Amino acid sequence: MAAAWIYSLQCDATLDEFLSYLQQNITIVPDNVEDISMQLANATNLFDNSGTNTSLVLTAEIINNIANINSSSPRVTGNVTVTVSNVLNGEDMVLAESYVNGTTTMLIEAFERQLQMVETDSDGIYSQSSENVIVMINDGSPTMLDGFGIATLEVENDDNEDETQTFEEFMVFDSSVQNVQQIVNQSSSLLLYPSQISQNFLSTDSIRIANTVYRRPNLFSSRYYDNINNEFSKYQRRIKRRLVPNTRVISSTLYRNGNEVLTWNRSRGSGNENSTFQQWYLPLQEGGRRAILESSLCSFWNFRADGGRGNWSTDGCRLVSAGSDGMVNCECTHLTNFAVLMDVYDGDSLTETQLLILDAMTFFGCGASILGLLLTILAFSTDSKLRSKRPNHILLGLSTSLTILYVTFLIMALLDSERKKVFLNDVPCTLLAAFMQFSLLSALSWMTVESVLMFYLFVRVFNTAAAATRGFLLKAFAFALGVPLLIVGATYGITTWAGGQYIRKDV
Repeated sequence: MAAAWIYSLQCDATLDEFLSYLQQNITIVPDNVEDISMQLANATNLFDNSGTNTSLVLTAEIINNIANINSSSPRVTGNVTVTVSNVLNGEDMVLAESYVNGTTTMLIEAFERQLQMVETDSDGIYSQSSENVIVMINDGSPTMLDGFGIATLEVENDDNEDETQTFEEFMVFDSSVQNVQQIVNQSSSLLLYPSQISQNFLSTDSIRIANTVYRRPNLFSSRYYDNINNEFSKYQRRIKRRLVPNTRVISSTLYRNGNEVLTWNRSRGSGNENSTFQQWYLPLQEGGRRAILESSLCSFWNFRADGGRGNWSTDGCRLVSAGSDGMVNCECTHLTNFAVLMDVYDGDSLTETQLLILDAMTFFGCGASILGLLLTILAFSTDSKLRSKRPNHILLGLSTSLTILYVTFLIMALLDSERKKVFLNDVPCTLLAAFMQFSLLSALSWMTVESVLMFYLFVRVFNTAAAATRGFLLKAFAFALGVPLLIVGATYGITTWAGGQYIRKDV
């Protein structure tokens, strides 16, 4: 009787009324979960026109109740997938507002729990494609993981005579057998597992990989980025980049004997092959290779951030490269929901001519400064009279530090020009970063030394000044060179010891 009433209510009631009745009056049990999930999928077809904040909250709660049944029915999972796809057709404002109370995060987490339960076919596969969400589940042994890759390919549907629709489907491949670059060139998104990750598992372990691609990223709204995107100066000019997800969101969750795998021994295997998950993305809004390189942030969705509301984080992820075709290549040391944040606002972007002028000003200014500093060093080094005074020794030390700083900056600017970005190996990149940090700290230290000497020469001008400045130069060199060296070494050592990276090659 209840099911029949639902059918008639769906015809006459608004979406909010139907969902409210379903949530408050129908208890979801194993016997009716398939019917309820189907009704929910049918009702949310109206989400593009009738979806409200209330609709989204009720839909998330119902999906959460469905997931709590732990149904392994492929039909239930298919209905939930269609429902999530329908929700993505809602207005961006509705989805963004629902983020505040954690509704979208609850919806995504419930959806992922349902994918964990679904039964696969005799080949260990479950797949479901909808307008905005595609799902692929793979069950097997740990050896399945080595070089496991999954890509999304665009396919045209000609079933509709009036209009050709484009949708996407998954392609599973083995990177040890197939040409990855060729697949990258054909795909809109791609995720590649490390080649030797199976060494972290027992041969008897049962493995499940749950993969999802959200064609629209608007379920993943961030209050933090919404706030900084709306910051303006007193002249009403945007003062920060407008960073939003500008790629499909790839989600991959790994289960071992029914339990989600969150960590593993990344040192097993050879080099980085066992420690990073590679991703490739085709941006939703194109902005040219330079814009992609400048603004891309390889990120993952941290469900626990912002008090459980979720937020984008870059921890463990970095930009590897961006090809001439616009494909963005990222790598991360963990699994979750991945995407690339980009600055898609171009209201105050600069033209190529303006960028060229700024480049010329930068190189000319730094070059002139370096020339002046070199002449200063040469003059004071070759004239014994100038070398005899303490202030001149300090000036020599400061000039040398500034010269190293400007030269290092110019090298980094040349490697990271607007026309071609060069990605260095870890060793030269680390050396450049260390020289930059050391020379900047050393220059500041020499300025401190100079201010102390001026204090003794102009304030404490009596005998106490002579006593205090005895052996001053030796102390000055020890301070201006030793302290920066100590800080650089400590920074490198602590970040490496903590499992982080001293360098960032994506900036």
